[in-house]
Amino acid sequence: AVAHPTKQFECDYRIHARRGMHRDGLVPNATYVCLVRSIKKSDENAKICIFSEGSVEQFGELVKEDVTFVLNGDPAETFHGLVTAPNLFLGHSPLSQAAAMLATQ
Repeated sequence: AVAHPTKQFECDYRIHARRGMHRDGLVPNATYVCLVRSIKKSDENAKICIFSEGSVEQFGELVKEDVTFVLNGDPAETFHGLVTAPNLFLGHSPLSQAAAMLATQ
């Protein structure tokens, strides 16, 4: 039996920041900074989580933004967090695409 994910994420906006190379190349940190600022412009109290792998240092200038990093998590917990996101922003990955198809919002 597979355990049901139980971790709760306290964020209204969840961004899957796919790290590593994919067919379109690595998405620059500046792109995520722009996205976060755009969200904050329309919702100044937005709680934003960045779901990814790696270390916080790899996110450069994004570290200065008011976001919570959810890094190197259990894949089932991460997937559940994306599927149940009130607002989901996809990364270039099958994980994001599957989460979008099953999204509960």
